[in-house]
Amino acid sequence: FVSLSGDANGITIDSANNVYVLEVANASSNTTLKKFNQSGTLLTSFAATDGTPNLYADEGLAVRPNGNILGVNQGGDVLEFNSTGTPVRTFGIGNLSTPVGIALDGSGNSYVANSGGTTISKFAADGTFTSNLVTTNLSFPEGVAIRGGSLYVTNAGDSTVSVFNLLDGSFQQSITGNMSFPVGIGFDSAGNFYVANPGD
Repeated sequence: FVSLSGDANGITIDSANNVYVLEVANASSNTTLKKFNQSGTLLTSFAATDGTPNLYADEGLAVRPNGNILGVNQGGDVLEFNSTGTPVRTFGIGNLSTPVGIALDGSGNSYVANSGGTTISKFAADGTFTSNLVTTNLSFPEGVAIRGGSLYVTNAGDSTVSVFNLLDGSFQQSITGNMSFPVGIGFDSAGNFYVANPGD
C-alpha cells in the first residue's frame, strides 16, 4: 500500500476511508503523522508533536468526525491535532500510565488503554478525565475498539480479548484462542474483528 522509512506504530481509518499512519523513526521522538487516500497517495504529513520536549505521539491513533486526530504518547498523555497538524489540546496528564491504544465513541468520548496501570481510562470530548471505566479482567491492555455498546480490549499479557459494557465498564466476556501477544484491534463493516499478533 505505502512504503515507510520508520516503524508504523499506529494506524486508523476515517469515515472517508482515508488511512492515518503514525511513523516513528528509529524508535526516537521523531514521529510523523501521515494521511493517505485509499490508493495510497500521501495527502498530509506533519510532525506529531506540540513542540514541547518529550511530548509527541508514538502509539495509538483515532480520528474525530470533524477531522481532528488524536495520538497517544506512551509517556502519559494524548495529543490532539486539527486536520492540518495544528495542536488543539493535550490531555490525560496525570491520569494515564503507559497508554497505548485509543478509541472514540459516537459522543466523542475517548477510551485509552493503560498498559502500565492495567485500566481503561475514559475522557470527555473536551479531554476532561471522566473515570477509570475498566479496572478488572485486563492483562497489559494494548488495543481498544468499540462496536455497538461494547468495548473490546486486547490483552498482551494473556493473549485474550476482553469485552466490556461501554456504559458502565462491566465485564461481558473473554475471547481466547489463535492470538499471541495481541496489540491492535479493529472491526470491518460486517462486525468481524481483526487482531495484530506480533507474537506469531
